[in-house]
Amino acid sequence: MEMKNKRCALLFLVSLFVVLLSSCASNYMPEEVPNNAIAKPGKTNYIQSNSKGNKNCSPTPNSDLLLKKKNTAQKLLNEFNEYANKSSEYLEKYKNAENDEIKKQLFNDYRYYTVMASDRANGIISVYKPFIDQNQLKRIYAEKEEINGKLMPSTVYTGYSSEGIHIIALAQPLITGNLGFSDTMNRIRGVKGEAVFLEEFMLLPKKAYYVLDLYVEDLMYSRNDFKVDDITVMDRTAGTSVHPIEKPVDDDLNKLLIKYDRKLDNSKSLKNKTWKLFLFDNDGGTAFPDIFVSYQNEYIDLKQ
Repeated sequence: MEMKNKRCALLFLVSLFVVLLSSCASNYMPEEVPNNAIAKPGKTNYIQSNSKGNKNCSPTPNSDLLLKKKNTAQKLLNEFNEYANKSSEYLEKYKNAENDEIKKQLFNDYRYYTVMASDRANGIISVYKPFIDQNQLKRIYAEKEEINGKLMPSTVYTGYSSEGIHIIALAQPLITGNLGFSDTMNRIRGVKGEAVFLEEFMLLPKKAYYVLDLYVEDLMYSRNDFKVDDITVMDRTAGTSVHPIEKPVDDDLNKLLIKYDRKLDNSKSLKNKTWKLFLFDNDGGTAFPDIFVSYQNEYIDLKQ
């Protein structure tokens, strides 16, 4: 009987101990886990530590650059699709139109959208292809190859740097085929007489010049000022190249600039989203130039 009482007492003490443990456990609340600590497939999580001994983690500059490139790639892809669709749409309209004046305008629209689609394809292929789906990329390559055959006389050249600089060069029209893109040049430049203005540099009475109208914009950051190191215009057939020259003392040249309310200076500095003229010796003038812009140790090849 005494042994039985001891056993009952022991069981009572064990039960009481278990109840006390359960009560303590119910009062314990774990430290709240930040939302960004939940792992997501394919993503790196940056968790801020509360420990004084550890520095706060934050996305690295490389991750910021990759995100900007990814967003820019998507934007260029969307614009490429839009311009390519417009190009096909206006080509069909042109084929079905009967009025000559309407056909002319439709064909100008078709050429404009084709040039713009080619520009976006240049950016994707030269810089942003790692961020484009492979099936989409194959389609862009195929469409760009088809576009190239339609742009042989085009005077619009575009290029992209690895850090988001977009460059457009409107080249001087030198042959009849070049002038077929006059409407496209005018629309891109935002003025009606751009093509005629550039052409007149070759018609000055005493000395003729070759000229480029250059546009620069920043696609990824907020940079306002750019200074290109050099611009090279190469003649594909002769293998010669020329670089910008300083503004000469030339009354005929000054009259031409005044006539079109344009300016010409000797610097290689450009403002974001603005145009700037660059003058070359006439010897470098060619209807099918290779144009290169050197910027921050990067050689940017401008293509049609």
